[in-house]
Amino acid sequence: MEFTLQILENVLLLTLLGIGYYLIEIRRQNLTHTLAAFGHGLAFGLITFLVTSTPVSLGDGATVDARAAPVILAGYVGGPISALIAAAMGGLARSLVGGSFAFSGVIVYFVYAAVGIASWAVLRKQKIEFLNVRFIALLGLFSCAGAAAMFFLIQPTERAITWLQEDLPVIFIANISGITFATVVLGVAQGILRKSQEVIEINNRLQLAKRAGNFGVWDFDIDTGKLTWDERSKEIHGVPPDEFEGVYEDWSKNVHPEDLAQAQDAFSDAVKEMDTYEAEYRVVHPDGTQKTVKGDAVILRNSAGDATRVVGTNLDLTQIRTAEEQLKEAQLVAIQAQKFDTIGQLTGGVAHDFNNLLAVIMGNLELIGDEVTRSEIDPDEIQSLLDASLEATRRGADLTNNMLAYARRARLDPEEIDLNEVVKQ
Repeated sequence: MEFTLQILENVLLLTLLGIGYYLIEIRRQNLTHTLAAFGHGLAFGLITFLVTSTPVSLGDGATVDARAAPVILAGYVGGPISALIAAAMGGLARSLVGGSFAFSGVIVYFVYAAVGIASWAVLRKQKIEFLNVRFIALLGLFSCAGAAAMFFLIQPTERAITWLQEDLPVIFIANISGITFATVVLGVAQGILRKSQEVIEINNRLQLAKRAGNFGVWDFDIDTGKLTWDERSKEIHGVPPDEFEGVYEDWSKNVHPEDLAQAQDAFSDAVKEMDTYEAEYRVVHPDGTQKTVKGDAVILRNSAGDATRVVGTNLDLTQIRTAEEQLKEAQLVAIQAQKFDTIGQLTGGVAHDFNNLLAVIMGNLELIGDEVTRSEIDPDEIQSLLDASLEATRRGADLTNNMLAYARRARLDPEEIDLNEVVKQ
C-alpha cells in the first residue's frame, strides 16, 4: 500500500511539471532568456526536490524515484542554468534523505543535468516536440546511462555489483517510466500553450484591427439589461473604464440630446421587427469633445422570435464626417472662386464693348459739332451721324439688359438669332 502511494505521489508531482512549464512559457515574451531559464530551473527543481523527498526505498539503502525526469527535462527546456538549479535542489533533498548511497545519489543528479544540457545543445536546435517517440526513447536511454554511472561511485566493489544486479533494473524502469510520463505531461502543456498563444495572437490582431478601423465591439443582453463594451467602445463614447457600470445609461448619458430620441427609436424598432440595427448619432465627451458614431448590430432571437441579445460594433466616423465637411467647404470656395473668375472675364468684355459704343457716340457727336460750325450744313450727313449714335445707344441698352438678365435682375426675353449675322456684327 505504501509503495503504491509513493508511486502516486511521484506521478502527481510530475504532473505539476506541466503547470510550471506553462506558466513560464506563457510569459516568455516578457522575460529575458536568463530569467526564463531561471524560472524553469526553480519550477523543475522544486518538483525534483519533492520527488526526491518522497522516494521508494529498496531496502538496502538505495532509493528509487522519478528524479531523472525533471532534471533532464529542465536542461532540455532551459539549458545549463535550469539543469544546474534542478540538480542542486535534487541533490539537497537526496542528502537530507540520507542512506547508504547518499553520496553517489547526490552526484548522479549532476550527471542527469549533464544529460539534460547535452540534449538541449543537440536536440533543442531541431525543435523536437515532446510527444515524439524517438525523443522519449533517447532521453530514457540517456537517463539509464546516467544512472549506471553510479556503479563507479559505489564502494566497495562488491556492494556496487550487488547494486548493479538488484537495484539498477528497478532504477531503469523508474527512469524510463518517469521520462515517458513527464514528456507526455509537457507535451500536453505544450499543446495547451500553443492554443493559448494562438488565442492571444488573435486577440492582439483584433485589438489592432479595432484601433486601425476606429471601431469597438459591444454586447447588450436584453433579458438582464447588461451592457458589455470593450475598451475601444468606452474610448469612443468618452466613458472612463472605472466609471463603466455595464448598464444602458452608460450609453445614453453621453449621446447628444438632439440625437438621443432618434437613436433610441431606431434601436427599439430594430429589436421589435428587424434582424439588424443601424444608427448614426453624436456623442459628447465630458471634456466637450464631440464625436460622430455609427452603431451596427445583429439582433439575436429565441425560438419564439423574441429578441434576447444584441451584438454589434461602434464605428467612430468623426474623421470621415470632418473630412466631408472640409470637402464641402472647399467645394463652396472653389465655386465662389469660379464665379469671381467668370464675373471678372465678363466685366472685362462688357467694359470693352461699352468703350467701343461710347467711341462711336463720341465720334459722331464730334462730327456733328464740326458740321454745325461749317457755313453749309448737310442735313443728310448730320442725320446719318445721329442714326449711328442712336444705334450705338440701343446696343448699349441691350448690353445692359443682358447683364441684368445674367444677374437675374431682369425678365428673360429669349429670341431666335442668326449666329452668322451676330458674328459679322
